[in-house]
Amino acid sequence: MGTKDAGYKSQLSKKSIYLTEFAVYLVVFAVSALCISFDLLGYESVRQWLEEKSWWDTSMVRIIRASVPDSVDRILEAFYANWGATVAITIFVMGISEAYRLGINLKVIAKERWGERREAVVMGAYLLLFPAIFICSSAGFKISCLWCLVLAFFGLLTMPWFIQKYSRKQEIHRLVKESTLRQLKAHGQPGGQVEGSFRQWIDSFLVTDMLEHADYANANDVSMLIQLMTDILTDKCAWNMGKLMLYTWVKRIVCKQGIQTEEEKERTLDLLRKLWEQITDRVSEPDVRQAYLVHMLLPFVDARSEAATEMLTRLWVQLNENRRSNLVYLLLYTEYRYWFVDGTIHNWISQTDYNMQLELNW
Repeated sequence: MGTKDAGYKSQLSKKSIYLTEFAVYLVVFAVSALCISFDLLGYESVRQWLEEKSWWDTSMVRIIRASVPDSVDRILEAFYANWGATVAITIFVMGISEAYRLGINLKVIAKERWGERREAVVMGAYLLLFPAIFICSSAGFKISCLWCLVLAFFGLLTMPWFIQKYSRKQEIHRLVKESTLRQLKAHGQPGGQVEGSFRQWIDSFLVTDMLEHADYANANDVSMLIQLMTDILTDKCAWNMGKLMLYTWVKRIVCKQGIQTEEEKERTLDLLRKLWEQITDRVSEPDVRQAYLVHMLLPFVDARSEAATEMLTRLWVQLNENRRSNLVYLLLYTEYRYWFVDGTIHNWISQTDYNMQLELNW
């Protein structure tokens, strides 16, 4: 029921976005047509006609009229300053935001939030303002030039708003979650395909970049990552690919965080334990829980080091769910690796801690 409600709300949200976008385009087009019409009638003629109307003589109108430059050259100077500043700020901010927030830069945020088509339309329309005001000034269309100045000023105000809005971690969290779930749903639909291998596809997710750039010594960053991974893995559309995603993400965490020192081991264990607790609070299906738990352990089998073996044992003990079944899966996976991957025996089987071996004596 909750999934249907979420899907329905998502459809309503997309519909409202399209309607808002259409309304904005319609208003811009209508005002542009109106300005051109006034310019064709003649600026002075329109001004004299308006001055004869009583409703035109108000305090607000007088303030606006006083702020409008008398010369087209003044309008052009203001336009070039606003338009040039907006383009320069955009290029500069996009260039320095390569790791803007947890590895998610502004170019990626704009693409994910607006889509490539909408982003191209907005950028193309803004760039076209420059030749548009040049043509209008050459034709003597003062009102149209003034409208181009208003649009340029609006673009200048939009950039700091966009930076401020998407510098907040909550917005990035929502953006990454929606983007990942959208990719998973597209793959689950008929005809959905994956370019390259599944692991390369998972590496293309925004959440994977966040895992790569996160500061694991920062409690807020870690808490956000745990919540984000939980939100994705517990969504039903992710259950088919969730175990492979979890396997890939745990490997990323281990490589980035490290498991050599005791401090690193404790930090990694604490992260994975909290992640598992949140997953189990929201997933009740036994087969899904079993698959997730096993794939959380597998990266330590693949690592084949003394530190990884110790982490495997400690995590296996701490999670403490279906320990015998998990051990059988680990043995089967190790056998598969021996016969079909590397032909070597993984050293976790011959560890000196016999807790795992004793668990098999039922």
